[in-house]
Amino acid sequence: MKLLLFPYLRYKYLSIYVNEKGGLIVVSNGRSKKLGIVEIDYINELLPGFSDDKLHEKLSDSFQKCYSIRAQDNVDNNTVIGRYMGFKTYTRAVKGLKLVAVSWKHKEGYEIVPTEKKKGHGYRHLEEFKIKADDNTLVVAVRSGIKLASILSE
Repeated sequence: MKLLLFPYLRYKYLSIYVNEKGGLIVVSNGRSKKLGIVEIDYINELLPGFSDDKLHEKLSDSFQKCYSIRAQDNVDNNTVIGRYMGFKTYTRAVKGLKLVAVSWKHKEGYEIVPTEKKKGHGYRHLEEFKIKADDNTLVVAVRSGIKLASILSE
């Protein structure tokens, strides 16, 4: 019944930012009336050397928190990752960070899409390296996505 009343609950999305040491910043997404699907102020951080169990725990928690916090409707440069990293702009906040997009669709499962970052273009989703996964293969797929994500230039 919930899925009929709230069709956006059929789809959840996480942004996973990866620093140069291998630490992760996992950002849940929610719904904004003005902007659609956007990052919300719910972040899980994993320090380098994290275990598969810890990664699975943080991914599950982050997916559960999608749509749990009202997203901001303003369009200024004050982004979730910017506030978390202590910067006023998105560009400065994500400097040196790779990005992996992880989505979940009702009845379809997970999809992991690595990105490549290029100066002046931002993050480009590498659709050709898209990885499908289920609950049992999610952690392995995310680790593969992290390896495939790259920074060409900043």
